[in-house]
Amino acid sequence: MDILILDGARYEIDWDALRKPPQSLFVPCLDVDFAKNALETELKYHGIQQFVLRVRIEDGVQGIRIWTL
Repeated sequence: MDILILDGARYEIDWDALRKPPQSLFVPCLDVDFAKNALETELKYHGIQQFVLRVRIEDGVQGIRIWTL
């Protein structure tokens, strides 16, 4: 597990679990452009090359949904 900080919030993300597709993870955030870039960088750093990132509002919360393929 690694710590990712977005908009001042700390998230513990199990990147190994995301390597076994199909997986999905929602990360709440306000600055979606920064978050998309940070998540894309982290995904590639952890060897996850096939993924989709989408800005979404889920249960009234804005964030990024990650799907690994």
